[in-house]
Amino acid sequence: MAQAVASAEGQGFDEVIVLDNASTPPLPAFPGARVIRSDVNLGIAGGRNRVAAEATSDVLLIVDDDAVLRPGAADVVREDFAADPGLGGVALRIERPGGVVLPLEQPYARHRRPAPDHPAPCTYFIGAGHAVRLAAYRAVGGGDERMHYGTDEIEAAFRLLQAGWRIRYDPRAVVEHRPAETGRMPAAQRVGHHLHNRIMLARSFLPLPIRAVHVLAWLALTAPKAWRAGGTGTWFREIGRGFREPVQRRPIPLRRLWEIHRLGGRVFY
Repeated sequence: MAQAVASAEGQGFDEVIVLDNASTPPLPAFPGARVIRSDVNLGIAGGRNRVAAEATSDVLLIVDDDAVLRPGAADVVREDFAADPGLGGVALRIERPGGVVLPLEQPYARHRRPAPDHPAPCTYFIGAGHAVRLAAYRAVGGGDERMHYGTDEIEAAFRLLQAGWRIRYDPRAVVEHRPAETGRMPAAQRVGHHLHNRIMLARSFLPLPIRAVHVLAWLALTAPKAWRAGGTGTWFREIGRGFREPVQRRPIPLRRLWEIHRLGGRVFY
């Protein structure tokens, strides 16, 4: 966390907000930052919503606690939003230490080819580093707080797209992702939770035939992982929870879905 906060120094932010998401012990003060605390773990989507509620700037640049901003990233984001009033979100280039780029950490994962080396349209962003127009994010209700981990940023991006906002990938703005090897959840729990979130996403945004393909694909992808992790029981429970919990239907038109798929978005799986 300290490195994430330090990376904001000199980037010209109006304010730096740090969320203490029920950590034990509580986070210390950070010079130049405002620390807000929740005594319960809000999850990732809930945490971002809390920060969005506290923020006062026009644009919110979100960096996870296991990532750092590279110099100049904030200037690029400012330029992007100033140049396009219809821009609702910006996906940053995600790198691992040493400049390694993982395809799944770029918003073109379904293309199975490198992300472009120039700014380009995209249809979602990665949680480790992205920016949103604050008024747009608030207007669509932020992210679904039931998605504690994983898929939440895609769900929020789909909300913005449905409301008519655009999303752009800009590789000139770079964030270095330094995740812990253990992850944020035990593997046995994580696999089922991701499946739950995918079911919720499909029920919210996809028409029935594509919804069925999406859910079946994720059942097939996660079943062997759940078996290997010893989380089969959790996997079955999360299936039920994903179908039982109420969702707000926001069906995306087929033409728009095809555009999302063409740009590498996550429609069919």
